[in-house]
Amino acid sequence: TVSEHSVGSHSVGSAISSPSGSSIPRNTMHAEFHKVQQKKSSNTDLQELNGFQLTIARMLDRNSVVNCMVFVIFLDFICTLVDVDAKAVGRELPLWTLVVAEICLALYTIELAAVLYVHGIRRACSNKSILFDLFCVISGYVATFIRLFGASLPNEAKFLADLKVMRVVRILRVARVIRKTRGLRELQKLMKMMTTCLKALGWSFIFCFAFMTLWAMLMVEFVHPLMEQMFRDGRAFQDCQECAEQASSVMRANLLLFKTVIAGDSWGRIAVPMIELYPATAIIFVVVDSFAESRQKDLLQLAEELEHENEQDKKHLEEMFNRLDSKANGDLTLEQLVDGAKTDPDFQSRLRVMDIDEADLEQLFHMIDADMSGAINKEEFVGPLSRWIVDSKTAPRFVKYNVERVLHQQAELLKQNQLQFNLLGSRLDELCEQLLPFQGEVLGIANVARPALTDVAYEPSSSELDVEQPKESSSDASLLVSPRSSHGKLVRPPDPASLGGEHRRSNISNGGGTTLDRTKAI
Repeated sequence: TVSEHSVGSHSVGSAISSPSGSSIPRNTMHAEFHKVQQKKSSNTDLQELNGFQLTIARMLDRNSVVNCMVFVIFLDFICTLVDVDAKAVGRELPLWTLVVAEICLALYTIELAAVLYVHGIRRACSNKSILFDLFCVISGYVATFIRLFGASLPNEAKFLADLKVMRVVRILRVARVIRKTRGLRELQKLMKMMTTCLKALGWSFIFCFAFMTLWAMLMVEFVHPLMEQMFRDGRAFQDCQECAEQASSVMRANLLLFKTVIAGDSWGRIAVPMIELYPATAIIFVVVDSFAESRQKDLLQLAEELEHENEQDKKHLEEMFNRLDSKANGDLTLEQLVDGAKTDPDFQSRLRVMDIDEADLEQLFHMIDADMSGAINKEEFVGPLSRWIVDSKTAPRFVKYNVERVLHQQAELLKQNQLQFNLLGSRLDELCEQLLPFQGEVLGIANVARPALTDVAYEPSSSELDVEQPKESSSDASLLVSPRSSHGKLVRPPDPASLGGEHRRSNISNGGGTTLDRTKAI
């Protein structure tokens, strides 16, 4: 019926069939991102503890205990500052700082002993934060030992006195507290950015030092004799005798270039007189900075760096694929991909950056499943994800995929329509071929029913006159309304052509009923 057809069409339109045959829900606007399931760890799993261990573990996780340890760390840091200042001026260290420092060290020891008692030695050795606390406690006891017995140490062990400065690293224990506190998210982001940039800053310093050292060697070879000549002739550096010796060695010339080019210090005192008297030296003072800036605009170098980063990211994705492949068969199914998004933090973070939620993950699976086998291999997994993380355009890529899929379905529909039309045409041709042998008999019957048609004028019979013809006065609306029968069903209005056909069939039946029966049977 009409209602069933409308319901069926609505149900078909409410879902989009995927290439693999599964249906993807159309309403995916309220889907959530995958959340990582918390794994058991030495810091969060308290179910394995019982009795006194459980009490100690809960006490260590209290905010009051954590805040108290932060206060102890800052108090110990203040004592360390007072100790360093007193040692610098040769003043005797106040007694209260020694007492407070030892109390702080005792509290560190108690906390470390409690952590080792709760988690055990084996788990503690695999935890970096616990190992760092152990290093701070050991350095504190070493400093106390040197302070008490430093005078009686032999000369070979005097270097141990410098280990007292390791007390300064205790302030880094605050980083663990900051990482656990949810109210310090901005500070957490700054610390993550700092740790990420440390490697880049280290390599930048090495590159800058090597680049400056190269030019410092040229400066000692060519500029230093000119500076000495200018000083002897009295043309420059008369009020600064040290300025003439700034390029006497490679390291001093390196320091001069750093002050002049990088920091901008003493530019007018040394560089300007040299450039005025010997313009050729400008290539060292000016071009060094220009070379450093032009390196950032080197497209070839930038392309190589991007390629290297891409290769590293692909290796990382291969390791991720091996983790998600729980069956170790080299393929990932949709169920394994969904489970990996819930259990693997790295994969879940990548999906979050790519703005892919639960509803989009199934569509992503069908997009990267190029061979439509229902499983993706390592190449299909690594290729798209490595490109998307560099330039994430998830929404346009999904739109492009859906448009291509709709175009493919439309092409398949047109192909099926053409096939059905061809089949219908062939069936009609077969039907016409079956009706051709009876065409002569029907024409003969018509000629017998109307003898001497050319000599006698044709007069319509009374039955023909009874056929109702269309009236000009009838409106279009009356023609569109279908009359209803007594049972309430729709009744199709009579067709004049069909009425004429009935009249002609009645005339033919008068001439040859047997032949008409054969025609109807066909």
